[in-house]
Amino acid sequence: MANQSTAAPNGAMWKLPSRRSLLTIALLFAVGLVAWMTVPAPEGMKPAAWHLFIIFVLTIIGLILQPFPLSVMALAGIGVAIFTKVLTPGQGMSGFGSAVLWMILMAIFISRAIIKSGLGQRIAYFFVAKLGKHALGVAYGLGFTDLVLAPATPSAMARGGAIVLPILRAVASTYDSEPNSPSADRIGKYLTLTEAHMNSASSAMFLTAMAANPLMVGFATQFGVTITWGSWFLYALLPGVLSLLLTPLLCYAVSPPQVKHTPEAAANATAHLKAMGPLSTHEKLVVFVILLLLVLWTVGAVFFHVSSVTATVVGLLVLLFSGALDWSDVTGERTAWDTLVWFACLLTMASFLNTLGFIPWFSKLNAGMVSGLSWPVAFVLLALIYFYAHYFFASLTSHVAAMYVAFVGTAVAVGVPPTLAVMVFAFLSSYFSTITHYGGAAPTLLFAQGYFPTVEWWKKNFVMSLFNLTIWIGVATAWLKILGAW
Repeated sequence: MANQSTAAPNGAMWKLPSRRSLLTIALLFAVGLVAWMTVPAPEGMKPAAWHLFIIFVLTIIGLILQPFPLSVMALAGIGVAIFTKVLTPGQGMSGFGSAVLWMILMAIFISRAIIKSGLGQRIAYFFVAKLGKHALGVAYGLGFTDLVLAPATPSAMARGGAIVLPILRAVASTYDSEPNSPSADRIGKYLTLTEAHMNSASSAMFLTAMAANPLMVGFATQFGVTITWGSWFLYALLPGVLSLLLTPLLCYAVSPPQVKHTPEAAANATAHLKAMGPLSTHEKLVVFVILLLLVLWTVGAVFFHVSSVTATVVGLLVLLFSGALDWSDVTGERTAWDTLVWFACLLTMASFLNTLGFIPWFSKLNAGMVSGLSWPVAFVLLALIYFYAHYFFASLTSHVAAMYVAFVGTAVAVGVPPTLAVMVFAFLSSYFSTITHYGGAAPTLLFAQGYFPTVEWWKKNFVMSLFNLTIWIGVATAWLKILGAW
């Protein structure tokens, strides 16, 4: 009887997958098996490359449908590749040895200290207190908060959701601007739209500001391009600054707030800062670590012979040894460990698609489709297709995994300078999540607050997309030319 009584709670905790999840997995395996058995490899391609492509495509479909979490689906793809001997176990697990992967993992841990110490909230209140007497100033304040936190916060969701959004909602409520009501036009719509795009601009400016950025850096090596933290920042500097300065102004025109002057917002933020008191010891320590990392990430390799990965290890250890972070904070950071798995699996599959010859074959095939065009025209056309294809994706990660390498490869094949192709497609990958209400975690959360009807969100973000494309294709291309990157 005792055994039965102890077994009951455990049995109650076991939750079977939904019927939809099981049917989706069964269908994916069935489609894969049929394709494997009946569709031969195209002429000139190794069977192993074709089979890995089948596995990769079905993995991407799994990431979109998500019958199970992203990491489970990505790991399933690697498992099938190993089981079918398309990859050896060593090859299948090789992505877990990526230095850039571990850098982003540790940066996520460091970002936990920013939230835990209260520093992120303090920074947000500071900017709103200084700039928040006008609706435009509030938008800049929230956006600059996102920017300051971005280098050490590789999660657009953490910045836009955990730190900025609560303050955005508080400001909107101060002026009786509530979701799902006509009062949303007072100021809530304007702040929501602006933050979605300021969050994307911050993600584009730093290698460590978004989880998919290092994934693309890993892909870039396939084209002979090495991107460091410092070079990414330099390449993004001018278009990023222009984007950050102009976005609140354009959003002001696209979605003008009815409330223009907001002295109460600045006063409330000042009161919150006063209640928080002076910087705590932990906050000071986190500030020190962030400044140290910025120096080492930017010039560490040149002046101190310290790599970006080594710098991140040092920063994390300082926080752990000082008590600003506990080891339980590290082990409990589910987002980081989840990123480790899907990042490594996707990096592995994409890398071996290139090694086995699929990417060169595919790039050559696509290059033939635009071969009659000059490379600048072909480049813009490919960039537009890559960007607006996100209407068909519910995940930024799956879009990058499915299309980034192929489109960069095609661009390079038609004559686009490799560094230009690598960086512009990477920049655009931070922005396409804003064009729909389901395209990425941070914009989806902002939309979910209820300030915008769906149709209005799509229309206004399409207008914003034209501005973003002008900056991150046009200005970025000219800026990279000035820097001598191509």
